[in-house]
Amino acid sequence: MAKPVVVSDWPDLRHCFPRGFIHVNNTPEAIADGIQKMLNEREELGTEIIAMRSEILARRKPVFEEFVSLLGETVPINLHTMPAQQSTRPLQQREKKKI
Repeated sequence: MAKPVVVSDWPDLRHCFPRGFIHVNNTPEAIADGIQKMLNEREELGTEIIAMRSEILARRKPVFEEFVSLLGETVPINLHTMPAQQSTRPLQQREKKKI
């Protein structure tokens, strides 16, 4: 999903989301203007989000692959999804079984 978002104009958010997001001050007028801008530019912003996501994934993939190799496991590389949990039982039940 490449949906544009209006977010607060904070340095950390600008760093994490440099493209495809509308950064606004926390005032009613700025938020309203940001929403209008987002609606007017939604297609362009969506394209920017897709491009930014691809860049981030390409940058993170080598680090993720190195992390997986350090674990000594063969894990399929898919940064879009998390592997399913091995057990849905509460941790306490699993711990009791080990004892």
